[in-house]
Amino acid sequence: MKSALNRKMSELKAVLFDLDGVLVPTAAIHMRAWQALFDEVFSAKGWGPAYTDADYYAYVDGKSRYDGVGAVLVSRGVELPWGNPQDPGDVFTVCGLANRKNEVFHTLLDGAGVEAYPEAHRVLSSLAKQGKKVAVVSSSANARQVLASTGLLCFFECVVDGVVCAERGFPGKPAPDSYWEAARALGCEPEECAVVEDALSGVQAGHAGGFALVVGVDRGVGEQSLRDAGADEVVTWLDPLAPFDPLDRDRFPVDEWKLVERGVEGDRAVSATLFSLANGYIGVRGDGDGTRGLGHGTFVNGFHETFRIHHAEQAYGFASVGQVIQGVPDAVAFEIQLWPCGVTVDSLGGATDCGQSECRSAMASDVVRLSAPESTTQEVDFRTGVWTRTAIHTTVLGRVQVEEQRMVCLANRHLVVASVEVTPLDSPCHVSVRSLLDDVVSAQERSDSLDPREADTVQEGGLDLNQSRTDDVRTLSSYHCLNSRLGISVGTHAEKTLSTSTRVVTYVAYHGDEVPPTGVVDCLAVVGDQDPTSREADCARTLDWACSQGWDAIAASQETYLADFWERADVIVDTGDETTGPIQQATRWALFQLAQASAQVQGHGISAKGLSGSGYSGHYFWDTELFVVPFLTYTNPTAAKAVLEFRHAMLPAARRRAAEMDVAGALFPWRTINGEEASAYYPAGTAQYHIDADIAYAVSQYVGVTGDTRFLVGQGLDILVETARMWVDLGFYGDDGYFHIHGVTGPDEYSAVVDDNFYTNAMAKFALEAAVRAATARQTTSQSEDLISVESAVASAESGSTLSGPVDCGEVESWAKAAAAMCLPVADGIHPQDSHFLTRESWDLAALSKDPRPLLLRYHPLVIYRHKVLKQSDVVLALHLLSDWFTPEEKAADFAYYEPLTTGDSTLSVCTQTVIAAEVGREDLALEHLRDALFVDLANFHGNTGSGVHIACAGGVWTALVAGFGGLRDCGTKPALSPRLPSSWKSLTFPLRIGESQVRVRVTHEGAQVTVVSGDDVDLPVA
Repeated sequence: MKSALNRKMSELKAVLFDLDGVLVPTAAIHMRAWQALFDEVFSAKGWGPAYTDADYYAYVDGKSRYDGVGAVLVSRGVELPWGNPQDPGDVFTVCGLANRKNEVFHTLLDGAGVEAYPEAHRVLSSLAKQGKKVAVVSSSANARQVLASTGLLCFFECVVDGVVCAERGFPGKPAPDSYWEAARALGCEPEECAVVEDALSGVQAGHAGGFALVVGVDRGVGEQSLRDAGADEVVTWLDPLAPFDPLDRDRFPVDEWKLVERGVEGDRAVSATLFSLANGYIGVRGDGDGTRGLGHGTFVNGFHETFRIHHAEQAYGFASVGQVIQGVPDAVAFEIQLWPCGVTVDSLGGATDCGQSECRSAMASDVVRLSAPESTTQEVDFRTGVWTRTAIHTTVLGRVQVEEQRMVCLANRHLVVASVEVTPLDSPCHVSVRSLLDDVVSAQERSDSLDPREADTVQEGGLDLNQSRTDDVRTLSSYHCLNSRLGISVGTHAEKTLSTSTRVVTYVAYHGDEVPPTGVVDCLAVVGDQDPTSREADCARTLDWACSQGWDAIAASQETYLADFWERADVIVDTGDETTGPIQQATRWALFQLAQASAQVQGHGISAKGLSGSGYSGHYFWDTELFVVPFLTYTNPTAAKAVLEFRHAMLPAARRRAAEMDVAGALFPWRTINGEEASAYYPAGTAQYHIDADIAYAVSQYVGVTGDTRFLVGQGLDILVETARMWVDLGFYGDDGYFHIHGVTGPDEYSAVVDDNFYTNAMAKFALEAAVRAATARQTTSQSEDLISVESAVASAESGSTLSGPVDCGEVESWAKAAAAMCLPVADGIHPQDSHFLTRESWDLAALSKDPRPLLLRYHPLVIYRHKVLKQSDVVLALHLLSDWFTPEEKAADFAYYEPLTTGDSTLSVCTQTVIAAEVGREDLALEHLRDALFVDLANFHGNTGSGVHIACAGGVWTALVAGFGGLRDCGTKPALSPRLPSSWKSLTFPLRIGESQVRVRVTHEGAQVTVVSGDDVDLPVA
């Protein structure tokens, strides 16, 4: 499944890179140095007009500094003697001024420092493993110094820099001589090389030199300008130059049904995340460092600590109580000790039979503890749900193999099972194994990071032990959070087996207070203290059941559960080349994360990181409804319904929040665990009113696919009605007759508190229309004007409806009127993201001081807000969710406009861009975005995988494949297919659950074949 660029790159022997703006962001420092030079000189001499960034691109970029000075002076009609390269900076010659610029550059460089673009190491390593030769060709005399300071110098066999060019008399770019020299030094012909450049003069040099491939890197010059200069391909970052598969396959071998890691190199917190196990209620991180990466190795859904949010300037309605997921006692670790033969060992956990008839008593000096392993392998099997880690340790008693295994039970929400087996490999020795319960769990640790993606910090809080009792094999303990007062009980039971090896199996039960999603009840408390005795009794019953089953039976039930899951959810890709294996492995890893996040989710939500880490503080966001619930709706509707029922349970708190925000109906919190708004930064939090429409969309989609009208007229109706009430109260009719919604933030958090955000307005229109349909369908036979009365809704059943007030015909008409009049403008052939977006200043990526991703860690929000730049494209997301509302021409125009402005700082962005890129015929771009979605965590593209899996992006992988290339569309109402299989793929196969029927869709270049696996025939149109 190679893209066209990948195919071209695979045929070449060498890659010749420019330096500034391609491998390192020193272009910004150069620009500042040039600006400082000419500001000073022009001011002193009275020359003009003033120097600008436009001059940099027109006269300086890509050239030697001497040629650059000369070109700028000529543009101003100034003549100076050329001088010579030894002229000091205070001499008014071309060379003197150029040397002064170099002095300024070094001063700035020493002050600011420079780092390589984050993908540079990754891409260069990948090219090296392919056996590609690489060189740097730069006009800068400082190239070697910069490469050395960034750790990149070791990759290059050849560096042709400004020093080399001066010594050999090569003309500067756009002349191709310096690139010819690099190719010659590598032993290659130009037709065997690729040139990678960000400067127009460099692209022109590559084109003029007859090189096989010229790749333009758009760091701000613009795609069309690079193509006009001769670029064959244009990319926005370097990863597309590498093979589709970015993983180190010596460390992570390809296995379509497992994720395997060999060795202990790399970020252990990332490994702890990648090998996490969960079931929707309990999450246990994989092997990492001593604290398994976060200090908190185990989490329970909804179990959280609270804290006061301290605002520098308080205002009415600001969130006041923060929430952060709280780690719970960890019970999957073991203590292993060895003794030599001939020494008596007490039963700390059992010992192997050493074969000696006479033994002496053990002394402290006899004890041998395991040191760091000399080799290790860990894996998680997607078909069994079992994590396994095998390590070889060398000790004074010989080599010892330690095999740990772990299950978080998918069929029993309260149970974790862990085992360890220790086997002496060289000679017999005593082995003692003891199961450990680590119950020293503090509040979330403080971090100096400004990254809002990390967990909030709690200065005072954490777990406190209530009571504990233990015997030889079982421990029952109870704890509570100091602030939230939530309680949890943990039970452990250890069983030992002795033979030539020692094996201990530990069963662990977690029973916590159920979290009523209605917010705090007193100060920081969520619920009052509860008697832990009943929770401990529940733990004991869970442990009794586990012991009666044993490891083998529990493992068998795990396999049965997953076999059914894969029958309902597996997406099978056949690319026709060697990328099938990596893509299939990454796809199944993502789907496995979704299985783990949802298996036992009843009564809870699905947080942004699932239960794999504490990132985003364990909060639930909008992305669950739009990127996870669609997957569940089509593969596990019971789980989808559970997530929506959890949102319904939040309605009392959502109504209180709406009243606090001075709107009618219900306003769901932007981020929460217990139902209260926990977002301390309202421009990117509370202002995202679109969450109400996102939840309404998920309700409508669920009902449309499953046919669950009972849910619709009950809990679903409550959500649709209360959110519709919010929309009509939030918006207003302008003098133009349109219904406007002002002062909101869309999914793109780089444009905050705007008027008529297109996505928000479009989704609000959809939600209002859905409420009209649902209310009309729920009409009573009453002669009153009420379509739906509180009494009739509650009495009708078992529906679970909790409407806050009756719905009459006039109210329903007001929803329909607002929807019909919704402001959804078109300007210059595109849909403006908001009323002022098109008038904002364009973002000059080349002028960024450091790597631009993510911008939110580099620039003040106000700097970002004033620019025409996107974290993710609201409009493109609307094109996908509301596909039927737009013509093909509108989709193509909107995508072409917003794609170059999108940074992809949100992991969700690439999923949606895959879908629309495929639909509008941008196949290469769709494959590039799919790659980013597949490997965002596995390759840690965003640098925060260590804090947990991006669960919504895992759902987005399913969307990218099934909706992007499989062409699934339902617009929140009824499904249809319009496949867009990549030209290089052979087939794509996926199952769908529609109503009571299970179907299997197989897409090839001959079309889409829909087979009913079970149930009745389904109406699934194929375009």
